[in-house]
Amino acid sequence: MGGPGGQDLAGGTVSGAGRDVHVRAVSTIDVHKAFMGTGSVWAGVSARLKRIVVHAVTRARAHESGECRLAHPSGVTWVHTDLEQSEGEPVVTRASFQRTARRMLEGPVLEPTARLPWGKG
Repeated sequence: MGGPGGQDLAGGTVSGAGRDVHVRAVSTIDVHKAFMGTGSVWAGVSARLKRIVVHAVTRARAHESGECRLAHPSGVTWVHTDLEQSEGEPVVTRASFQRTARRMLEGPVLEPTARLPWGKG
């Protein structure tokens, strides 16, 4: 965990703009190329909880907004959380995240005209 800036996969500097906190994950002995979903939920919830290290290094806009932008070597993952108070303690009522920050597909897609809605008839 660290402030909003960091490094990308090529070792270049990542600007803090558009990010609330920079995260890294270690898997076995290597730094993971992205950030896992369960870790994203953990970090997003932790960013909203006072007296937690993640909260201390996260931009203030994420503390109350319920939206935390996690910067990692492959891009940015958005986490949305809802918290309620129960007997003075925070309770997570919802936590969700963007599935991936990696590009999954680029380029043309070929589809037979007959299968397109405007290609029939």
